[in-house]
Amino acid sequence: MTQITDFIPQYQEVNVIFSRFLESEKFGFEEQKNITHFYNRYKDVKLFEKMIFDIIFSKDSRREKMLLSSIKFEIDRNITIYETGRRYFDEIEMENVNDDAAVKYLEEIEAQVRVTNQCGAEFLKVAALWENCFNLHGIDHESWEKYDSLLEKHHTEIERLNELYRKHKAVMEEAKEYEENMFRPIYELSKIFLSIIQKYMHVEGEQPQSNIKQMQVEHQKQIQEVKQSYEAEHRKQSFSADGAVCSLKEDKEGRFDLRIDGVSHHSWFRRKKDEFMEALGLPTSRRQNRGLKL
Repeated sequence: MTQITDFIPQYQEVNVIFSRFLESEKFGFEEQKNITHFYNRYKDVKLFEKMIFDIIFSKDSRREKMLLSSIKFEIDRNITIYETGRRYFDEIEMENVNDDAAVKYLEEIEAQVRVTNQCGAEFLKVAALWENCFNLHGIDHESWEKYDSLLEKHHTEIERLNELYRKHKAVMEEAKEYEENMFRPIYELSKIFLSIIQKYMHVEGEQPQSNIKQMQVEHQKQIQEVKQSYEAEHRKQSFSADGAVCSLKEDKEGRFDLRIDGVSHHSWFRRKKDEFMEALGLPTSRRQNRGLKL
């Protein structure tokens, strides 16, 4: 069973490959194999989600926080690297990458062909001399040993050449399994990982976007409740103006004054205030002015 402690180092290696290619365009057949294996191993996102569940229910909050933070760091890193060099990642031709492995064996094959041919030429030369000596003088033990040694050496070099041909054929067959550009699929997989982990983790110093929106809605709701409460309380203490007659009166300077029941609105509200204060048993401006002689 795949463990999260295996997943994180593998993800880190994938990001190293992504980063190295973006910095130096270094990307070979082995790197292609590594990232393809990673994608094939985790493309079933249920496996990733199960690993997250295992972390959350481990009852070790410190370990949970550390692992989730490490995973999210690698996810964010992969997404950032790909989006930074998207064009370069998408345009890489995997045929050229796979040819690197084939070229490696072709070079070795060419070198081994030269060695094998040289050994064969030496063997044929000694074989011709040995045949002449045998016809003239019978068996020459020294010539026979040299002949036998070169024959064995030639067979060894031929076997080495055949082994290189077998490896070349095998790698060409293997290369067919790695012809797809895996940079974008891994990037898309990382975005799925991110959506999964955001459902279950709380990053210190951050709030998931859905939580932020919910908090904003709740905050506005609280403000509205306070406002409604205030307005309701204010209405309880408001003055009744039922039956009052309002009019506008222009003074000599052309200014208008609002008059209620024939008096200035200032006087009208002051009178209503005094009535309200008297109803509460509190001192009013009229009581305070009764003792004054004007």
